[in-house]
Amino acid sequence: MEGGRAGDHITLEVEHDPLVLSIREKMEAISSKHCICRVDKKLVEENKKAYIPAIVSIGPLHHDNPALVAMEDKKWRYLYALLGRGPDLETSLGNCVKALRDLEHRARLCYEEEIGILTDQFLQIMLVDGCFIIELFLKYVVKGLKRRNDPIFSTPGRDVL
Repeated sequence: MEGGRAGDHITLEVEHDPLVLSIREKMEAISSKHCICRVDKKLVEENKKAYIPAIVSIGPLHHDNPALVAMEDKKWRYLYALLGRGPDLETSLGNCVKALRDLEHRARLCYEEEIGILTDQFLQIMLVDGCFIIELFLKYVVKGLKRRNDPIFSTPGRDVL
């Protein structure tokens, strides 16, 4: 092992020890493995309000719930608002889809159960829902982005944040 010091940083050169590589691979596999799962049915039965989304679904697990369809149009509007701020909507959209294609396998591995939908639908859900969350947070923090008639921030009794 050799090291050097440059300013505030310390640089270490580590030999490629097979044990280090093996431990790192196991850590990565465990840390990313199955971090998104369904809640046990017994817990859901005890308190459905705590575990079943009532307003919006994020990700594919509750995507087909008819009770949550009303928010889908709003999520698409937020996607358009976020990507539409760039100089070229189609380029921004293409870059996002390419990045999601590169991450699809890793994203699917995060789910405890197999997500039985085709690639394009999975990527579309990830894009729409991810951009919805980013835009929601931006509108919450940057008051100039929030419109007066935005139903997410103006619907009485519907506190999304």
